[in-house]
Amino acid sequence: MKSLISRLGLVALFALPGCGDGLMDYWFDHDGYVYEKAHANVMREFDFFGENEFGIAEGFDLDGKVSTNRDESTCYSQDYTSPMGETGIDNQLAKVWGDIEPLVGEAVRGLIQGSINEGRFLMMVELTGVDDLVNDSDVTLHLFRGTLNPLIGTLGLISPNQTYAFDNSFASSVVKNVEIVDGVVEAGPVEFQVPIDILEVQFPLHVSNGRIRFEIKEDGTFEGMIGGFVDVDYVLGILLNSDASQEAELVRPIFEDNADMNRVDGRCRMFSSAYKFTGTTGFVVRHPDAD
Repeated sequence: MKSLISRLGLVALFALPGCGDGLMDYWFDHDGYVYEKAHANVMREFDFFGENEFGIAEGFDLDGKVSTNRDESTCYSQDYTSPMGETGIDNQLAKVWGDIEPLVGEAVRGLIQGSINEGRFLMMVELTGVDDLVNDSDVTLHLFRGTLNPLIGTLGLISPNQTYAFDNSFASSVVKNVEIVDGVVEAGPVEFQVPIDILEVQFPLHVSNGRIRFEIKEDGTFEGMIGGFVDVDYVLGILLNSDASQEAELVRPIFEDNADMNRVDGRCRMFSSAYKFTGTTGFVVRHPDAD
């Protein structure tokens, strides 16, 4: 009974407005806490961007410059323009996705969705210190992995309003002084990890120096994109030292020839990427030993 009362109390607290910044004076099962005025989503769909058309792709201007095919510092990689007309978009994954998708696209999508539904890839976005989900001049964004064996709804996606635990075994990011403008949030830098299962090799793909942008829907769900840079040598090193080394040699030129950041000894070592996601609402419990 005590546990049930605690869980009902947690739901009630999320329904009430908070008072000031910081932590709620509330302990979940005497062992965990929640942030006050918090609103969280778990990403329940995660996918890759390809080119909309030649020269047009979704993504972010990650390096703060508009690169051309004459720019040595970005290894002569031409930046994209977004469908909304933003220039300087860094997303080399979109450039090569057209070649990769026919070979591994559906398989990779299925494996990632399986990882989400089975609770192995629960990337969460949480806003704290929220007074208004439409316009708010100062909130804090948390990006992290959650843990749960989630319930799956009739659409084959994670059901809303489940309670997740903060997982400190994966990369996480906190960005302060973030604005919500007309229901849209953009923040960075962030880092995150994507579980990859390709060529019979499983490993976490670490994405750094990234950004996230999403729209908060009327029902509190998030829809947007996230992106950043991937270390080409790290990824190829794993693949080339695996049982899939022969297959890795085939894709090696694709990634090395299209890397567009961190030029060292005449070669770029980082590869820009962007991903789209949809979320659903959830609650987050933290434990003192996980901070």
